[in-house]
Amino acid sequence: VYATMESKGMKYPPVYDPVPLTFVQRIVKVFLGMFLVPYFLNKIWKRLLHVITGKSEIERLLKTPATAGWHALHLYRSIYFSKQLQEVKRQLLSEEIRVERIVSEIATVKRIKPSAESSSYLNLIRGVENMSEYRQFVQSVVAQRAVKFDSSNAEHEDLLEKLWTLLRPDVRRNGGRISKDWQDIGFQGNDPATDFRGAGVLGLQNLVDFVRDYPKTAKQIFDAGNLPIALTGLQITALISQWLLDGRLQPHFLSCGSNKSQFNRLYAHIFHAFWVLFSNSGAKTIMDFPPIWKRFCSTL
Repeated sequence: VYATMESKGMKYPPVYDPVPLTFVQRIVKVFLGMFLVPYFLNKIWKRLLHVITGKSEIERLLKTPATAGWHALHLYRSIYFSKQLQEVKRQLLSEEIRVERIVSEIATVKRIKPSAESSSYLNLIRGVENMSEYRQFVQSVVAQRAVKFDSSNAEHEDLLEKLWTLLRPDVRRNGGRISKDWQDIGFQGNDPATDFRGAGVLGLQNLVDFVRDYPKTAKQIFDAGNLPIALTGLQITALISQWLLDGRLQPHFLSCGSNKSQFNRLYAHIFHAFWVLFSNSGAKTIMDFPPIWKRFCSTL
């Protein structure tokens, strides 16, 4: 275009190089694009739906036919951003969730008729009950992780021996309780007790549950011989526990159920996914574990 204009003796405006954005300006631009604009668009959309239907967001979602987990997840999100339900939000973040009190407050504020024949009211009860179960589940995981492995505790020792038996049923260790043979199933030293500091007894229990409940996957990984099973399992326990604490896994457990079965299923899924990555990365020794684990966690 410029060449054509030039040939005809026409003047054209100079080309200006854009002024590079500073780091702060880039952050502001990203914030506006990712958070602020969608936030206001969402506010406008919710207000429009309220005018059209005459119902609040909570009333609309409780009318939607869905599972209790779906209602719990969307109900929590709606409460979290509601200006009218800040007291309810505070109660949901407390150590003890009083289901009846929370249900009563939401029903009063959102004008939901408390009736056994009302699907909205029943869905509200189930949703709050699911939130309560999730909160109790998180507290139980935190409490179990805080229990340290104690070599003088017979139950702890029996659990450790059970792990060995499940992985190596026909093999006896040389040297008894303190033995370098523990390294064959992925512990870092001769005494496994030193490896449970980060995950507690919960880490050991998760390992036993994984090998017992998912024997084919566990055997496949163990027979491959390239991944330290015990070390990996303890890292996964610490990871899931931390993500439970900071809320990253709340949507998963609210939707699927806050129980040990779901925890174990997620644990097994992460275990297998990491083994695939570890195997495909060409790792040969335990020294390759830390960088691969770090990369795995960043993309999980």
